[in-house]
Amino acid sequence: MFSQTGRMHLLGRNILLFCIIAYNSQGILFAEGHIIAKVFLGILLCISTIYFVKYLVQKERSSPFLIFWTLLLFLNIIGYLVSGSIGNDLHFLLLKGVLISLLPIYPFYYFARQRLLSKEILVFLLLILLPIYVAKFFINAENILLDQFGFDVVNNISYSFVSLIPFVFFIRNRIFSSISIIIILYFVFLGAKRGAFVVGVFGSLFYLYFYLKLLFKSKNLLSLMVGLFSVIILSFAAIRLYNSNEFLVERLMSSSENTSGRDIIYSNIINEFLHSGIIRILFGYGFAASIKLGGEGLYAHNDWLELLSAFGLLGVFVYSCFFISGLVVVMKRKWQNGDGILMTSILFMWFTTSLFSMGYCSDDGFIRAILISFLLGISNVNTRETLL
Repeated sequence: MFSQTGRMHLLGRNILLFCIIAYNSQGILFAEGHIIAKVFLGILLCISTIYFVKYLVQKERSSPFLIFWTLLLFLNIIGYLVSGSIGNDLHFLLLKGVLISLLPIYPFYYFARQRLLSKEILVFLLLILLPIYVAKFFINAENILLDQFGFDVVNNISYSFVSLIPFVFFIRNRIFSSISIIIILYFVFLGAKRGAFVVGVFGSLFYLYFYLKLLFKSKNLLSLMVGLFSVIILSFAAIRLYNSNEFLVERLMSSSENTSGRDIIYSNIINEFLHSGIIRILFGYGFAASIKLGGEGLYAHNDWLELLSAFGLLGVFVYSCFFISGLVVVMKRKWQNGDGILMTSILFMWFTTSLFSMGYCSDDGFIRAILISFLLGISNVNTRETLL
């Protein structure tokens, strides 16, 4: 039985999960950017902010990983307030992505430490989000076809499917987990996003290693044979999916020639930085400066250059320390049931994404926050750590 305080936190967890599902349903149940979606997003961010404040006022020692996570969040919030433009839609969208990606870790970490978050709940979230993303994939593809009058299209929803890969680690049924990863990879490949393809392949390889490691611990010969057969089928299906998508293969082969304008954006930002004064080098040009410095009116599509242009070496330093502290967490914590492999895969996929896309400010970043907060919350540590 839960105490009154426990019931309040349980209610907060349920509301957050419902808001996440409802917000991601825009474009299906209601139009993109509809007032209903804004209400759910507002509730999600408000509840997350309450737990964020709770984290800030707590007196116990926090882990370096959460400290640098918080510094990254603060850096962007202060940057927006000081140098951002409230009336600029691109500035607001970037801030929204940062808040969606970083704020949810505070409530869900608390829920995990209080045993209000379980693997079963995360699998349930996968079962809800997967069909939602499938529907959004086809709706988005249809809209692109109407605009371009073509059949080979690049679908940005691919990254959303990539973000679901770590959930598959929690599925105990090997057949169900194999089917889930094949479905996810099918839409990643079909979307023909080169970055999503690369990150998805890395995530799948981590899952394959995790799967094989658990498999060879089995003393049941039949289970071992079934498992190995599943691995062979999964590998064959992935190769078949890749070879059957000529559009994806063509895009991958032309990566050095067709950079989608990234080469121009990257070179402009780097050149501007190299010819800057010491203040700009240390602290950057302000929030979302890549839009101006890149010369294309777009984001950098690279976390490191986004932070470098906005906050200079300070931003790069905070982000570097964040990943380093995450690596320390992986090496020093006592993980159970392969959770360390899962944590490594999430951080590695995040880092890879940061090299050619948006990681810390992506709209599906909340998934990483939930997964990381759960793993941190349930891990067995020797040192005493705050409950937020």
